Amino acid sequence: MSTPEDQATLLANAIIHPMVEPGRTADAMVIRADRIVAVGELADMRQIAGSNAHEYDLEGRCLIPGFTDCHAHLENLDRYDRTLDGSPTRQHLLNGLRAAQQSGCGSATWLIVAAVVDDAVIPTGAELDQVCPDRPAVLILTGGRYLLNSHALPYLDATLAARDGAVLERDSSGRATGYVTTRGEDRLKYLMPDAPLYDAESVGQALSIGLRNLVVNGITNVHHVVKDKLPIEAYRTLLAERKLPVRVGLLLRIWESELSLADIPAIALGSQAHDMLRLQGVKISIDGYFPAGGARYSQDYEDEPGNRGTLRIGQGDLDRLTAQAHDAGLRIALHANGDEALDAAITALERAVGASTRTDHRHRIEHFSNQFCTDEHIARAAAIGAVAVPNPPFIDSRAQHLLRRLGPLRGSRPLPVRTMLAHRLRVGLGSDYVGLQPVSPLAGMRILASRRSASGQLYAPDQAVSTWQALRMYTADNAWVSFDESHRGVLAPGYLADLVLLGADPLAIDATELDDIAVLSTMVGGSWTHATPDAPVDTTAA
Repeated sequence: MSTPEDQATLLANAIIHPMVEPGRTADAMVIRADRIVAVGELADMRQIAGSNAHEYDLEGRCLIPGFTDCHAHLENLDRYDRTLDGSPTRQHLLNGLRAAQQSGCGSATWLIVAAVVDDAVIPTGAELDQVCPDRPAVLILTGGRYLLNSHALPYLDATLAARDGAVLERDSSGRATGYVTTRGEDRLKYLMPDAPLYDAESVGQALSIGLRNLVVNGITNVHHVVKDKLPIEAYRTLLAERKLPVRVGLLLRIWESELSLADIPAIALGSQAHDMLRLQGVKISIDGYFPAGGARYSQDYEDEPGNRGTLRIGQGDLDRLTAQAHDAGLRIALHANGDEALDAAITALERAVGASTRTDHRHRIEHFSNQFCTDEHIARAAAIGAVAVPNPPFIDSRAQHLLRRLGPLRGSRPLPVRTMLAHRLRVGLGSDYVGLQPVSPLAGMRILASRRSASGQLYAPDQAVSTWQALRMYTADNAWVSFDESHRGVLAPGYLADLVLLGADPLAIDATELDDIAVLSTMVGGSWTHATPDAPVDTTAA
């Protein structure tokens, strides 16, 4: 739906949460072009809209600002088929891989499949050979882990793997088993430079699927972490073809990447006024991933003595790049999972900010507190105006590893969001979505407000926030993280008409039921970019 600029759209008979302040509601809204004109009582809104307005009767459904996802990965086509997730047995998984092989899944020459499964279900390289005997095959697992068959193994560059900290498992005779552990998601394409794992067509296709998954979940703005040049070109094409269904802000990685800080000025993206594709900042990954053993801690993993994780950049280079980005007026996002990496991130930001007069930088620390952080980390980050960007969906996908890998002290207090807010540490929320993580902000709200995982397990209940606070964090607060607080994130006159229609009021149900709510429609800039068959229709249409 879009209307001429002089014709209004009236959304009537709704439960509207503008998210300006707790308790404020309305039942109607007027939109003209891409902006909200007024929010209030229906009789008043009808007068403002005029007699020729397009009217939608929302029948008592709930209208909220569009969600923002502050940290996502979208360009991995192989991550969107989730049919093998949760395979109960190894044979079940092998049967699924065989079906994928027979259906021609993957590229013309490669079978590439992802699955979230228990370790006991993971097959051997020899079994993968039996399933896929005539072409290279890769089974992507969680936490930067992969299984390669014998046709794929020769593409692994041993020199790059050793330099990058990848571990290639070998049996007692020294023969490679095919099981590879890397220090981060998506490292395999860097370790196999001659393998045709990705190309411009597959990246563009994956972005289209990923963006569609976002808008179906009510997300109207996303911060996409980009590691190479292909997604940038794909986004430019989508923008030129007017096929971007959500607003995209790019976080461009400048370490272990095709991109460097020197490349940033030459990368022309949309302006703040355009607002469909623009630069959100630059990113550096300090450590690896949990639970694969790459997150860097000050003490050993509980179940792996001698391993504290991996540092991907030294403090000197981190300080230098952070200071250069800060002095250039850029916002920097530092990936830090473990507490030692978190300390390095805060130290680099303290040094950059302390040597400058620039104050409203909104520098970010990605994955802050997903597993473990201290109150000292929280206080230090708050003191320099940093933004914590944790990933609530972690509780659904990986929290079962916390106590086993980190022990009762470090593993019992993930996502201490209530403590962060008490210390006045600004918080942005992201899904870390790569097709393996749940993307739904409603699921993230359930985790923050109930502290329960999808399986019902309770995590640090003292850190629960109210449902209103959780909704505010995914809307107005995440818009602030985007530097968009003056024109997005709340439903108010003059703000962009980015909004979501829900099948139920999230503030009127139990927090454990939040992700049962249906997303009926999503609007970006006054146009419906998603609508289910149950969505209201224009009652004034001929």
